[in-house]
Formats: sequence, C-alpha cells, structure tokens
Amino acid sequence: MITLSTFQEHLSSTEALPVASKRSANGQEGYLLKLLAALPSQTQAQQAEQLAKILTVLRVAI
Repeated sequence: MITLSTFQEHLSSTEALPVASKRSANGQEGYLLKLLAALPSQTQAQQAEQLAKILTVLRVAI
C-alpha cells in the first residue's frame, strides 16, 4: 500500500506536467488542494480513497 510520505516523495521527484495538462487540471485545483490538505488527518483507508480520487482527476487532465 502506498503511504502519504511515499506519495509525497513521488510527487517531488517527478517532472512537471506539460503546459496543456496544467491548464486542464486548473479547473480542479481547488478540489485537489482540498483533498490533499485533508490527507494527514485521515486513516490509511481514507488516504487511499482520497489518493485514488486525486489520481483519477490527474489522469483525466492528461
């Protein structure tokens, strides 16, 4: 199972999204920030659910 720290490490080590993808994700920026902000206070199961939602939004944006 992925942990929050592992996910954060992955995000910090990956390249930035292409400009077109950034524009597509911008409409979801507030939603993504809300999901990310809540992660530290959640259980592992809740974190996994939130991370799945985040990845779905990012996958659609690409």
